[in-house]
Amino acid sequence: MPTVAVSQLKYGEKLGDNVTTKLGNVLFNKGKILNERDLEILKASYVPVRG
Repeated sequence: MPTVAVSQLKYGEKLGDNVTTKLGNVLFNKGKILNERDLEILKASYVPVRG
């Protein structure tokens, strides 16, 4: 799956793949519907997201 910039994500979108940290830890699971808090966490974590 392609990588998506966090700035392109919107509230209510569904993740197409797991979001992992640079160390390989799962931050969010595939299929999660993003809420405002999730977007804040992603922005703060500088994690690339695969859509």
